[in-house]
Amino acid sequence: MGMWQPLGNLRSYLEHHPPTIIFFLCLLSLAATFIGFGEYSKAHDVMNPDIALDWNQVLASIANLKFCRFGNETEGGNAPSPDVDHRENASTPLVGHVAADGIPANASHPPLAPIHLSLLVPLALADSSQARSPASLRTTLWGRDIGLKGSAGNESLNLTLLFYSQPELRNSETGSTFTCLRVTAPAHILPQTPQPPVCPVMEDNNSDHSPLNAITSPRKNCNPQNALCYCMEFTSNANLTVMLSQEERDLAGHHLMMVSACLLSLCGLLCLFGSLSCSKSRRYHGNELDSQKEPLIDS
Repeated sequence: MGMWQPLGNLRSYLEHHPPTIIFFLCLLSLAATFIGFGEYSKAHDVMNPDIALDWNQVLASIANLKFCRFGNETEGGNAPSPDVDHRENASTPLVGHVAADGIPANASHPPLAPIHLSLLVPLALADSSQARSPASLRTTLWGRDIGLKGSAGNESLNLTLLFYSQPELRNSETGSTFTCLRVTAPAHILPQTPQPPVCPVMEDNNSDHSPLNAITSPRKNCNPQNALCYCMEFTSNANLTVMLSQEERDLAGHHLMMVSACLLSLCGLLCLFGSLSCSKSRRYHGNELDSQKEPLIDS
């Protein structure tokens, strides 16, 4: 009766079964990943994966657009620059716009009543646009332009940006400038997460000027020589991002540790099976050799 050599048997088994090695390494790496992420989630803030869209993402999408004056809104009657991308936003129907037959022009079914928001957001004109800063800009976007998916991406919303000039409306910690963002859109397409603060009432009342109409295009670059287009900069606000609570992080970490333990147990079973099966095959192979040698002894 031979001696059981687990390490030697396991090595021999793995040498003759390469797919088993790959499967074993996948399980081991997955378990290590779950353990690492479980420990990380206990000590660090983690975004709530159930929140598909928050206001930080919406504002970042707006900052990734280039706002260009539309039609005869240009100063001195200049024609729009050739690099202005006249996309479908130029003809996007306004929210609540009604056609001649009384049916809303931007929907195939009667839409829900739009809501009106006036939010103080950390958006500001880029340095290249500061010298020719307008008092306000107005545009209409599709939902997909701000990251909405599905049917919400085909909804339109009206945006008006009022640019503040008061130094007291500057964040003392980050140095970021705030802008008043007026939104008119169906309530169901806007993020159901914590909103930015409401714009100051006194500035809201004094903004009786007519905003410039603008169309938008993806912000590939912002040419400071182009006096017809404006670019935005965005400073992320942690208060607008929904994070998992400590209890939720602890529960997620516990579940990840349980799954990791199951994967490591499966790895252990594979190692045990490999050492035992190789030992059995060796004994079977040894018995065959003995049976082949018996006729030679008899003769």
